[in-house]
Order: sequence, then structure tokens, then C-alpha cells
Amino acid sequence: MLPGHSSGGAVLLCFDGSTGATRAVERAAELLGGGSAVVGYAWRPLMSGAFRHGPRLELTETLREAIAELDAAGGEHAAKIASEGAAAARRAGFGDVTTEIQPAPERVWSALLEIAERIDARLIVAGATGHCALPAVGIGSVARRLVNHADRPVLVVPPGPTP
Repeated sequence: MLPGHSSGGAVLLCFDGSTGATRAVERAAELLGGGSAVVGYAWRPLMSGAFRHGPRLELTETLREAIAELDAAGGEHAAKIASEGAAAARRAGFGDVTTEIQPAPERVWSALLEIAERIDARLIVAGATGHCALPAVGIGSVARRLVNHADRPVLVVPPGPTP
């Protein structure tokens, strides 16, 4: 246990819908024997993310409305992914499971650390690779940055054997 962190807090399960994330949830349940968990999902809204940097764009009202609709759909998709993660956590043996969805206009890993802080997670669990990881690297950039920047323990679960 780290100083300043309770040993009884929830486990943060970082979930992106990938098979690696599902494996991490299952392995964490095996290692920890279940308990309470929060499934965390961070997503990038277009308006606060992609259009935030670079030259100032004068967007037409029609384009702003279209981006707002895409962001609303992104929020719905985020809720769906988090719900799938919660179902996976329950199947794996976690009892009390909730979800936390965090917009990540800058960095996904930073948004996940905000969730960990907010819930006072006793452990952060992530898969070694997600949707965007390069296979040759072995550990995805989000997992690597969680390990490098977290102020609490992080469990990174490697991908399983290929069937």
C-alpha cells in the first residue's frame, strides 16, 4: 500500500473495448479475487480535441453543429464501451462495478489518471496494448504513460497467447 492511499478503494479498470483490455479485466479479477471496481474510459471529443490545436479555424455554424453531433455520438459510444467493460468485469468476478467516462481533450492517459484520483483507486489496471499500439513496442503508449505518471500502483497485463 502506498502512503496516502487506502487499501480498500476500488480498482480502476482502464477499458477501451479491445481484447487486451478484456484480458486485463479478467486477469485482474483472478489476481485480486474480485471486489469493487470502476471501469474507466477516456475519449477525445472533436471540438475540444482535434479542433483545439493548430491555427484558429473560423468554423461555420453548420460545421459547429455537425461536430457537436459527432461529439454527442462519441459520448454515446463512450458510454457503450464503458458498459461493455462493466459487463466484462462482472463476468470476471468483480462485484460492485461502476463506470466513469472522462472526456480527454489532451491525453487519454491523463484523463484516466484524473479518474484514478477522483475515485482514490487503490490500483490501476490496463492492457499492454490497445487499438493503436504498435505490436513491436510491446506496451501501448497509454499503459506506458500510466506507469510513468501514476502516483499509485499500476498493473499492466500483457496480451495472451494467440489462438
